[in-house]
Amino acid sequence: MVSGLPLAVIELKNPADENATVWSAFQQLQTYQLQVPALFATIAVLLVSDGVQARIGSIGAGKEWFKPWRTITGREDAPSHQSELQVLLEGVFEHRRFLNLLRHFIVFEDSSTAGGDGKLVKKMAGYHQFHAVNVAVEETLRAAGRGDRVGEEPLPGLYASRS
Repeated sequence: MVSGLPLAVIELKNPADENATVWSAFQQLQTYQLQVPALFATIAVLLVSDGVQARIGSIGAGKEWFKPWRTITGREDAPSHQSELQVLLEGVFEHRRFLNLLRHFIVFEDSSTAGGDGKLVKKMAGYHQFHAVNVAVEETLRAAGRGDRVGEEPLPGLYASRS
């Protein structure tokens, strides 16, 4: 939750249950969206995991658009011994990265432009797009003589003091 708004839903399945899969977690979120659509009004990110595999996607995205997040910092892929869930949680939900993802890497598209039914579709960048664009912007700022780092500026209202 950010400023009281739920922005992500995580559905975890029991890794000890041999019938639990990352896709049964995905299906559970689809059921929740049908049964309690108001819960998902502010949700930007969906995460599903069976304790071994972990995938991230956006509301309305089909199974094929739920992808792993393969890096934490964007500098290199995470080691193969590190769990996909840990990489996804640390790589996406670090405060500045998550706010950067929300602010700059989620877009809405009218599905009729792609021959669809005209509904609004939410799309989110994959980890490689997220990090590549941030590196390109940082290099552009560096070349222009500015030392700023992308995503480092605080967003108004999102870091309210807790007293």
